[in-house]
Amino acid sequence: MLLRTAPAMEETATSEVTTFEAFLALRDEWNDLTCMVRDEPFHRHEFLRAWIESFAPRAPLRIVVRRDPEGALEAALPLRPMRGILCGVPVRQLVSLSNSHSCRADMLSRDPNRDAEAIMSHLLRDRTWDVVILKDIPDGGHAHALERAAERAGLPTGSWKSQSSPFVPLPASEEDLLARLPAPLRRNLRRRRRRLEERGTVTIERLESGPDLEERLTSCLSVERGGWKGRRGTAIAQNRQVRDFYARLAATAAAHGYFSLYCLRLDERIIAFQYGLTYGDTYYLPKLAYDESLSDCSPGMLLLQDVFLDCMRRGVRVVDFLGDDTEWKRKWAVEARPHHWIFIFSRTRLGRSLHRAKFQWIPGARRLLAELGSLIPGRPGASPAPD
Repeated sequence: MLLRTAPAMEETATSEVTTFEAFLALRDEWNDLTCMVRDEPFHRHEFLRAWIESFAPRAPLRIVVRRDPEGALEAALPLRPMRGILCGVPVRQLVSLSNSHSCRADMLSRDPNRDAEAIMSHLLRDRTWDVVILKDIPDGGHAHALERAAERAGLPTGSWKSQSSPFVPLPASEEDLLARLPAPLRRNLRRRRRRLEERGTVTIERLESGPDLEERLTSCLSVERGGWKGRRGTAIAQNRQVRDFYARLAATAAAHGYFSLYCLRLDERIIAFQYGLTYGDTYYLPKLAYDESLSDCSPGMLLLQDVFLDCMRRGVRVVDFLGDDTEWKRKWAVEARPHHWIFIFSRTRLGRSLHRAKFQWIPGARRLLAELGSLIPGRPGASPAPD
């Protein structure tokens, strides 16, 4: 079923912001909309500004916005046009303003179903794209309405699960928190804290703003660089764009009152840190690292325990680990929030072929290879060789 033609008033209400300067002018009304419909730091104007300035400072923008008849901002879908490769084919993409450092992204909307219809109708009048890619949209995100609107318009769509982010609803007391943990882990934390305290004075600090913030953040990032991420070349300090993003985000989040840099010290030495965002009643944890020379004392886990307790004292109700599920997160969290990448393909022959390749041909070929591999003696999952 094709989308109905939008009334003239709706057509004039949907437009695009294509310059960085025009995006800057949206700051106040953008944040007002965010607080109303998707109140997390990743969707705020200053977060997206830090992202654009760090990862796409000269890239063209295509931020689709909707306004109500009185001119108030009603919806926003941040996109940028890119040339890319999909299934081995050069394609014209409209991609969300996000990457692995964004944690999650979404469309902002007061009325997701109505706004998705209008935004999809707007995009359909444009023939300069082959695929729209929206990255790390959480379950319940407004962008899922855009996928449904595209399906109603007869466009090929698909999605795949990207990350499943663990989170911890905080209890009322330290006793309740520790009671959730397996007994071996509780004993291990007590033993390793004693071991660490035998080596010197252990202190924890939380820095939210101030003249020392930049210097302290640099010291923390050197801890990360000294570990496995540094050896792999993926530490924040080793990539200028990534380093600039986290520095900009720290400065702007501090200015808006939701930055939290936790440091665990052994005497004067930083041995673990958490780069966190305390926003509303949730503590978000984008980055952390510890001094691996002290891994026998588990400084990262000890700091995490201390941060949980500090959050509880401050009235924080949820710790969101962000990112994907890992073993150390599962020691604390039993719930996780799934995220998806959403693909919307054009109605062209290329668009339909890309959809079939992405969601039918390639997955089918992988399944076939896995089945064939299971028949080869000696490979994992292979049937035993006949006598």
